[in-house]
Amino acid sequence: MKQQGRWSLGGFQSLSLLLSLSLPLGVFAEYMAGWLYWLWVGPIRLLSLLALVLFVDFHFATVIVNPYFFVIFYFPYFIYSMLFYYYTSSDGLMSYGARGFFMHQGAELLLIFTVTGSFLAALFRRKKPFAVTPKGVAGTYSFTQALPMIAIELTMASTFAIGLIWIREPIIESLKLAIGVNIFFALYLIPFLIAGSVILFTSTFIPKPDDLTKKLSDMPDKL
Repeated sequence: MKQQGRWSLGGFQSLSLLLSLSLPLGVFAEYMAGWLYWLWVGPIRLLSLLALVLFVDFHFATVIVNPYFFVIFYFPYFIYSMLFYYYTSSDGLMSYGARGFFMHQGAELLLIFTVTGSFLAALFRRKKPFAVTPKGVAGTYSFTQALPMIAIELTMASTFAIGLIWIREPIIESLKLAIGVNIFFALYLIPFLIAGSVILFTSTFIPKPDDLTKKLSDMPDKL
């Protein structure tokens, strides 16, 4: 998480440089795709979760889109992107499989607050100390580290339950569809959020010295 926080901060800070350079369109698109990835993983995802909760729990709409239009045009893209991602991550080169797919999605969700913090630091030009990724030491984790993820899990579960109650009320069909879309995404996120918590509680890091470290340790003291 420290590493991704450092990388995302550099990505956000590079936007002004990226826009000032005269790059070929294809090269610019590649760099911009990287920048947009950080924007999605952090602030946009956090705002989308907030919008979901505000709509279902408090009946406050922050984004107004025709639900029929959304379902017709977004869901085919959504399904295709998930299938395409799973296909590419499960080929002979990567071989993530279903478990790897869930863990990858969970790891991305772990970065919501880290990357959003980097975005705010870049936006307000706040200096952050260079965070060196720990190497050669045992990894540590605690219940406190998992609290934000657990809080989001519980929020999504309660939002799903509240949505099921609301959708059964006598309301117009378009509103029912809008509620259905939101509770679908609340339910969709829960297993990936759980995967993120599993990563925090089960991942362990056993340091293994690389070849260079071994060579240095084998050298005589006088060297």
